[in-house]
Amino acid sequence: MIATALVHTEAAEIEVSVTEPAVLRSAIAIARESAQALFRTVDADDENSEVHAFSVAEGAPVLVSTLLHRVVTEALLAADLTDGAVRAVRPTEQTPRTGRFAWLRRSSVREGLELDDQRSVPSWHRADIGDGIITLEPGYDFILDDVLPAFLADDIARTLTDRLGYGAKVTVRTSTVEVTTAAGTAPSDGWRISGIGNSAAPLTLPCQHALAVRRLDAHSRIAVLADSALLALAGSAVATTHPDSAARWLSSHRMAGCIVDDADRKASTPENMIGAWPELTESQAA
Repeated sequence: MIATALVHTEAAEIEVSVTEPAVLRSAIAIARESAQALFRTVDADDENSEVHAFSVAEGAPVLVSTLLHRVVTEALLAADLTDGAVRAVRPTEQTPRTGRFAWLRRSSVREGLELDDQRSVPSWHRADIGDGIITLEPGYDFILDDVLPAFLADDIARTLTDRLGYGAKVTVRTSTVEVTTAAGTAPSDGWRISGIGNSAAPLTLPCQHALAVRRLDAHSRIAVLADSALLALAGSAVATTHPDSAARWLSSHRMAGCIVDDADRKASTPENMIGAWPELTESQAA
């Protein structure tokens, strides 16, 4: 038997499901505790948050907690993987440039022209991660919001399984994306995904996979299935940011995607699907 509850926070809605109803109350407490710890750490608007230290470090190395180290590592990985579709670092102030060759500047060090750092080096390469220490170049800030839903879903699911000993499925919903992942032993009929598929044949989350869903337009969403929550989130970001190349990108990274029509909540027909969905039957795709 599966027990499910919603945990509401300022930044996200968290849906927690466990295979043992008796531990649901504990699962809710763990989910809320994990979310609060994460948001306290990465809230750039809070002067007491850990990530705010980079705003005053002026490029000096900052000793960070394991939690922030993990979040920044995943954010930089996702930014690199998606060529910036998932954001991680941004300039504190961006000065508009004009002219066809405005991104070139005269070097004050040697003669000739050189590429402006703003253009030649991606912003997410401005951070250097060491052993418990992170250095961020002056003039740049971390922007970790994009990766938080995936990080939080993974973190809560694994913590629930480790501490409670039962299977767990966690969905984190924000205003831009919905990420679902699971850990531990799944129920006998699998973890059902609400909002995709129909009542007769709902989509079941394959073992060791995660799903990310983003809005495409007023009538449809893109759902991306991958080996982890971070990869699924990255794939969904690419699909919405670069729709023309999304199919090629998802296939090359061994991910699966499909369009979900809001009218009937069914996964799209096979010709509109990208890659192979594990355990997806014909009735689920129809």
